[in-house]
Amino acid sequence: MVGLLVAAALVAFGCESVVDGPTVGTESGRRPLPELNVSNQTTIAVRVVVNGREVAVLEPGAVLHDLVIDAIPMPWLVQLTTATRRVLLDLAIEQDAVLTTTGPDGQVSTKGQGARVDLSCGRLEAWVGPPLLGPPPGRGTLGDCDP
Repeated sequence: MVGLLVAAALVAFGCESVVDGPTVGTESGRRPLPELNVSNQTTIAVRVVVNGREVAVLEPGAVLHDLVIDAIPMPWLVQLTTATRRVLLDLAIEQDAVLTTTGPDGQVSTKGQGARVDLSCGRLEAWVGPPLLGPPPGRGTLGDCDP
């Protein structure tokens, strides 16, 4: 009964709900952590490393969606590497990497950060916020997919 009264009071007074999931910042300025996305459209397995810690291995053709890395403090240095730890892509992500704004017409716009590399064996992308847009994959350079 008390729970129903509290819920009704929150609705009646228009209080904001607490943000679900991990957050960063002070009590008054809490923001949800960015969600990391990685697309491995290559023919090789790729390690996803954040601030020196491996968080995932993506097999060829795999996509990782909405990974929240709450155990690693921000800012993040995301690296996609070969099995032998050769870096194929770097992406620095700050705490305010994803910015959502509402225009005067009510239209919501979201901006994020991302990076991509075109290799001879396919394309790698990593991003937070909306997916990357851009040209079709390029050719890469012979030997760029070697371990």
